[in-house]
Amino acid sequence: METVQRNSGAHNRRMWLDVNNRVRISGPTVKRVYREGLKLTDLGFVLQYGERLVEGYYLSDKALNQALTNLCDTKYPGVRERLKQLRNLVVVEMMGTVLTIYRMQDSDLAEDGPLQHEFVLH
Repeated sequence: METVQRNSGAHNRRMWLDVNNRVRISGPTVKRVYREGLKLTDLGFVLQYGERLVEGYYLSDKALNQALTNLCDTKYPGVRERLKQLRNLVVVEMMGTVLTIYRMQDSDLAEDGPLQHEFVLH
């Protein structure tokens, strides 16, 4: 896999961008998610194709916004507005028609509310 390393800005995490423009974050966040047994998917591909991708990938802000713009506005009205109110929407799980969003668990994000949000897609 061809990758490039870059800084993610304020959090200064090490990130790798693969050839499909998906972002992989290394470190304690990924280890925590694996430890809790969560299934990770890429939101854009989940909504378009309903399939799971390689575990451990997170959606960048730009890709998230693009996926929501392209898909939620027309296919799932109302979902995008609710998602925009949350910060760091980086992990997604799709079970049937239930879309579950997980945020990264960082100490500086503790005041942002629950780490898990579910949306039923009709």
